[in-house]
Amino acid sequence: MTPEEKYLTHLLYPLYRDRGGKANLETLTSRLWRLDLGISAEEEFAVLLSWLGRCRLSRHGRPLPVLIEVKSTNDRKLSWTPRHLGGFARYGKEVGLPVLLAWKQPMTGFWALCELRHFQKSVKNMKLKFLEGMTNSLMCTLAGDFSFTLQPGVTWHLHIRKLGPKETDAVTGTSRFEGVVERSYFATRDGKPFKEPPGFLWLFMGTGEDETTTEEDETFVHEHFVIPNPPSQFAHRVLPLMLQLGRAGEEVPWHELRRQGRLPISGVELARAARRGIEVGAVNQVMTFRPKELPAFLA
Repeated sequence: MTPEEKYLTHLLYPLYRDRGGKANLETLTSRLWRLDLGISAEEEFAVLLSWLGRCRLSRHGRPLPVLIEVKSTNDRKLSWTPRHLGGFARYGKEVGLPVLLAWKQPMTGFWALCELRHFQKSVKNMKLKFLEGMTNSLMCTLAGDFSFTLQPGVTWHLHIRKLGPKETDAVTGTSRFEGVVERSYFATRDGKPFKEPPGFLWLFMGTGEDETTTEEDETFVHEHFVIPNPPSQFAHRVLPLMLQLGRAGEEVPWHELRRQGRLPISGVELARAARRGIEVGAVNQVMTFRPKELPAFLA
C-alpha cells in the first residue's frame, strides 16, 4: 500500500469499528492490501487475455466458457486445504464448467494457467508447484500465448546528429546536447540492415537483454543496442514491459487499461511481427506449447 492508501485506511478505521468490525487497524490494513493485490491480478489477467486475442475462447468453432481463479504470489507452491480446493470443484460441477487456476509469479512475470486436478495430496493439504503448473499450462492452447527468440546479434542502430555543442553540468559532470535522429534501423549480426515488420520494436524491447555501445565524433553520436545471446521470451511477459516504459517504477493501472482498452499493439500483431521476423532473419524461432496432460474438455 502507498502512504496515501494507509492514511485513508487510518481515517476510515473508526467507521469500520462503528459498523461492528472486530479487526485491529494493522489486520484491516493487511486484509485490504491482500484484497487490492488480488483484484489487481484479476484485472491484469483480464487485460492479458483480451490483449492476446482470445478473450472469447472457442474450441472447434464453439464457445468454450471456463471459470478461472486468479492468484498472484512468489511462492514456489500453493497449499490449499481439501475443503478449499473442493469448493472450487463443487462449484464447477454445479454450473457445468471447468475450473482453471491462473497463477502469476510477480518476481518473474510468468503466468501459468492450469486445471485444479494437478494439485497433489500432501500430509494435510493439497499442493501445487509452480513448475508443475507451467508444465501443464494452457496459456498457449487457450489464451493464444507464444514464445519467441530473436536471432543472436540483432542490433538497433541510432545515428544522432548534434545540433549544437555539449553542455556539461559542473556539479554532476553529466553532459547533454540537442540532436536529431538522422537514421534508425535494425540489422543482423553481420551488419545487414533489414526492414523490420510492424511491431518488431516491441519484440526487441520485450527481450530486455540488450547491450549498448556508443561512438561519438564532432558531428554525430552513434548508439548501438545489440542482443548478443537472446533468451526465449513469452508474449505474456512482453505486455507488462511495454506498459511500464516511462512510468518510472509506478504500478501499471490495469483497471484503467481494461476500461479504456488503449494498448500500444495487440498480441495478435505481436505474433504476426514474430512470424515475419523469421522471414527477414531477425527472429530465430516462434513456438507454442501444449500442456503435458491435455484437459478432457479439450480432447
